[in-house]
Amino acid sequence: MLDQMALEAFVENLDADLLVNCAGVAYFSKGNHLATAKEQDLWQINYHAPVHLIKKLVQKEIRRSSWSSCRLWSLFYPHPYLATYSSSKVALQTYTLAIQEELSQSDSPVQLCLYILGPVQTAIFPPELVEALGGSRLQMKPEKVAQQLIRFIERDTSYAVIGLRYRLLVSLGRLLPQRWIIRLLARYLRKGLNR
Repeated sequence: MLDQMALEAFVENLDADLLVNCAGVAYFSKGNHLATAKEQDLWQINYHAPVHLIKKLVQKEIRRSSWSSCRLWSLFYPHPYLATYSSSKVALQTYTLAIQEELSQSDSPVQLCLYILGPVQTAIFPPELVEALGGSRLQMKPEKVAQQLIRFIERDTSYAVIGLRYRLLVSLGRLLPQRWIIRLLARYLRKGLNR
């Protein structure tokens, strides 16, 4: 996702009806401790490259006049100690939802969907951090996530929050001020700083 020419070649050579983008990089630290170069790479991978990919795929599919689907995953709330990561994912979420509506209004053959995941057992964080935050038992198994995604895709669902913890967070968001939710997340995530 950092190599622009490779991304262009990928889009040109892509022959698929479905593209799942779950690329992302995260750095767990206090926001003021994150090096600028790492922050720029994070934004390139988590936001700029997926946006570029969406634009190129939409242009390519509209020229072909065929149906295609691009699925993107994202994070939902601002997360202290993951400020840059959560900011990039919320920006991508906003962009995706806006483009999703534009495509639907223009009767485009491209269907753009957004699925927001809670924590999944991946290698995005080192094992010590995962353990400090309660271990992998608090994360969803990738196989379970894949099964749920397939169900949503088959049902033609264009937006969903996946995972009990994140659905609970969304429900709390309807009841509590966002600042309170961010404070709760900070208390939980702070345990990861002491690893």
